[in-house]
Amino acid sequence: MRSNKAISMFLAFLIIVSTPFILYLNGLYLLLFNPVFYSWGFERNQVYNRYSNRSIPDATAKQLIEYFKSDKQDLPDIDLFDQKEKEHLLDVKFLIKQSLDNYFSFLLMSLFCFLLLYFLNKKKFVKKIGYLFLFGGLTTLFVTIVLIISSIKFDWIFTRFHLVFFPQGNWMFPNDHNLIMLFPKSFFFEGFAVVLFISLIQSFLLLLISSLLIIKYQEKNNKILLKKQKVFK
Repeated sequence: MRSNKAISMFLAFLIIVSTPFILYLNGLYLLLFNPVFYSWGFERNQVYNRYSNRSIPDATAKQLIEYFKSDKQDLPDIDLFDQKEKEHLLDVKFLIKQSLDNYFSFLLMSLFCFLLLYFLNKKKFVKKIGYLFLFGGLTTLFVTIVLIISSIKFDWIFTRFHLVFFPQGNWMFPNDHNLIMLFPKSFFFEGFAVVLFISLIQSFLLLLISSLLIIKYQEKNNKILLKKQKVFK
């Protein structure tokens, strides 16, 4: 019994820790592969005003989405960018692929943990899901609040992120380069804010679902107790 309890606690820990990563990556990929987000970002950051034709940023965004989705491991075939910009985009593509692999790993691990928890204790499985969603949602909510506060120093976060993931230093370009004209730092700040907002929504949804599951379990448990009381009477 003690071993089962220890295993259940370990599995629950893995699920709770994985939840923020899964929710944040959900939000990230909702934006990364969404042309509407790029158009919204271009509009807000006056990117369209920097080009003679409004279709140039939109067409480039679609090309980038197709490139990031593809299995190609070579430089993007986008004429708007020079060699160094294309090399950086290739590095970005590798980072996206790695994060996607991690995303599916977290998902599969969580599903496997849920499956094991079900077989360890089928009777209390609904209750466990409820509490796992509760603590997973609260953990994501806490981390999101910390990130919102940290966004005050977004320039520092932005720089550190690039230093860690692009240590070769090929991410710095003059302001007249198309990569900077299309995607100024403010574009990434707003994307960061949207991802945090999506994560907040997902957190509250998890908390709502957890409440419903816990209430459902308690109601079912109360009915069983009432039946037992009637039998003993």
